[in-house]
Amino acid sequence: MTGVISPAGLSGVPAMAEPDTGPKQTREAGPRPGSAASFGDLLSDLIRELTGLVSSEGRLARAEIAGAARIVAGGTEMMAAGAVLLLVAMIVLLQALVIALAQYVGPGWASTIIGAAFGLLGALLILRGQKSVRSAHLIPERTLEQTSRDLRLAKEQI
Repeated sequence: MTGVISPAGLSGVPAMAEPDTGPKQTREAGPRPGSAASFGDLLSDLIRELTGLVSSEGRLARAEIAGAARIVAGGTEMMAAGAVLLLVAMIVLLQALVIALAQYVGPGWASTIIGAAFGLLGALLILRGQKSVRSAHLIPERTLEQTSRDLRLAKEQI
């Protein structure tokens, strides 16, 4: 046994060395276990934890909104592609009308069939894109639920 100064003061009383139980766990803030916490310490801990909670809830909300925005962007891209195809269809159909009126047979009907096919494809893309945009949830529901639970827990703690 060695002459170790005790933590309580300079009593000079030899103390037993604590056995090594592995890595020590330290707390960043707050009172030590077994000691009385002051109101200021508790308030400081509460503010620090609430700040961390608000920050993490904000990150979760941003992630949810970003996910919904990706879905909306995909639907918008399909709608734009559909609009381009409808424009091509209108051009082809107008071209078919001109050819049909000019010759009454043959190339005009071919242009009409191609124009109708592109028009149908464009309309289908626009409808699919609209469906995708409608199904996107832009409200961060999970974040709102978690925040409500956190508020209830905080109220219970106070």
